[in-house]
Amino acid sequence: ANIPDATAVLGTWLHVGSQESVAEERKERLVAAGVTHVLSVMKRPPPWLSSGPGSLPFAHMHVKVEDTRAADISAHFDETGAFIRACEGARGRCVVHCAFGQSRSVTVAAAYMVKHGDMSLGAALEAIRSVRPCACPNPSFMTQLVKHEMATTGAPPSDFRDFPSLPKAWRFVAWRD
Repeated sequence: ANIPDATAVLGTWLHVGSQESVAEERKERLVAAGVTHVLSVMKRPPPWLSSGPGSLPFAHMHVKVEDTRAADISAHFDETGAFIRACEGARGRCVVHCAFGQSRSVTVAAAYMVKHGDMSLGAALEAIRSVRPCACPNPSFMTQLVKHEMATTGAPPSDFRDFPSLPKAWRFVAWRD
């Protein structure tokens, strides 16, 4: 089932999208597409998604994160991972969205794929960018993803040179303090 301005990045159940993908006028289309979970990763979610529990046709979580270098998005990886994992366990369909579907939502989806999808960060980002070329976490989020990968796997970080489709600049992510 097609969800406008959202892209399936893991199987057919985990989607990354912009705020347009969950616009109020698309509510029926989201339900028809089998969406059971919506995760808003932005300062304020679209107002209709803030109408309170029980008033929406799907589970909704809002994580307040701005797309800035100072934002600590990794502080939310456990809670967003648990929300997405609950969707996967229920055989549902999840849309993770931010404003443009490029940085925050991609970061949260990639973090999930590393921790629960048995993928390296390079493989997760390559999988996302292969279907959503605009995907581009900000430099601070990239650093947080690399640290998340190392903490999750206990191994050195992905060598992005092994993933030629990824931007060359990503090979120089500063992850050491």
